[in-house]
Amino acid sequence: MDNKFKLSTIVLLLALASFASLPVIAGDQPDYDPSGARPTQTPAASNDVQLVTTGERDQNLSGARQPVAAQPPLDPSSPGIARPPARHNDPYAARPAEGSRHAPSQQTEPEAQTSPERGARNSSPTAPGATNERLPLPGLPTPASNCQLQEGFDTILPSGWISRNMSSPPGVLNWFQGSGSVFMAHSGASNSYAAANFNNTTGVGTISNWLISPHLSFMNGDEVVFYTRTATGSIYPDRLQVRLSIAGASTNVGADQNSVGDFTTLLAEINPALSVGGYPEIWAEYRLVISGLTTPATGRIAFRYFVTNGGPSGSNSNYIGVDTFAVCHYGAYLPLVRK
Repeated sequence: MDNKFKLSTIVLLLALASFASLPVIAGDQPDYDPSGARPTQTPAASNDVQLVTTGERDQNLSGARQPVAAQPPLDPSSPGIARPPARHNDPYAARPAEGSRHAPSQQTEPEAQTSPERGARNSSPTAPGATNERLPLPGLPTPASNCQLQEGFDTILPSGWISRNMSSPPGVLNWFQGSGSVFMAHSGASNSYAAANFNNTTGVGTISNWLISPHLSFMNGDEVVFYTRTATGSIYPDRLQVRLSIAGASTNVGADQNSVGDFTTLLAEINPALSVGGYPEIWAEYRLVISGLTTPATGRIAFRYFVTNGGPSGSNSNYIGVDTFAVCHYGAYLPLVRK
């Protein structure tokens, strides 16, 4: 009996030992297949930081550049900002574009002006090949034996020339030496041209200002050649007449602003309608041919700066220049040929 009990006990213990050696499977895991391979485990998440190359920082290579925010305008009153120079009340200057300027103080009307240049070009060194000497008149033979008069207006008034300001009311200026600060001469020194401007009258008036040549002889076919212009961008129209007198040495231009005296032949009128932009703003050449004379005659050529509703407070008149004047026999003044 004891032996049977011992044997049963041993069998039971062996059975319990075998059962205890089996693996324990959690309830939420798949059934364990002892004949299969070990199940593949999901690798643990890595704690390494992955570097991603994005190229240039915040740059879209296929797109347009991002606009840069506009900078606020500079405050003219800020320190370091230079103020523009004040406009000088120069009676010899052109009128400013902004409305009428005040009339200059009264001064003695110059008969002939030989003062130094006003507003001459900058004193920079002369460029290679350039010259500050007056150039010969374009196209004229040298010597110009067939041209009885050539004038570059290096001084005002040149020898033999006469001026008559018949403006109403008369202004503080007659014809005067040009100003290089308004525009440069056609040739020669920067101020070597004859000029007239809105100060030939005062307030609102009619300008009739004459610049009369020396006594000359004329025949049909003679050419009168000159250059003229006004200030760039002028909004005040100008007008110029070129007139001929064959009354010998007479300088009679009449008694008032509307008369012409002995200068009854109108050779040319530039901007007759007083249109804005109607007067050349760069040096323009004019060639006038004398015709209609029954016999050779003597007389004078006159430039008449003739502007109605002109003056410092008028709607018209600004500033004109005349330069490179010549009176030549037919064919003597030829186009300049450049090689």
